[in-house]
Amino acid sequence: MPEIVATELDQVNADWEKLKQWSKPVLTLFSDKDPFLADRDYDEKFQQNFSGAKHQPHTTIKNASHFLQEDQSEQLADKVIH
Repeated sequence: MPEIVATELDQVNADWEKLKQWSKPVLTLFSDKDPFLADRDYDEKFQQNFSGAKHQPHTTIKNASHFLQEDQSEQLADKVIH
């Protein structure tokens, strides 16, 4: 994943352009209580930027914060498997 904190904007933009070329299936799972990402439409931005995200069962993991894999590991695993 590209750097979250941009120190070299040109490099970050180049990394994103490479990721946008990814055509394999992409599933996005965000948490509802993330203090940095919740309610900021990042899920939609990711889904729109990756062709492999189309027709995937994207969802928001409930009762999870920034580290949703720790807060709701079973719910996360279930969404990935199904």
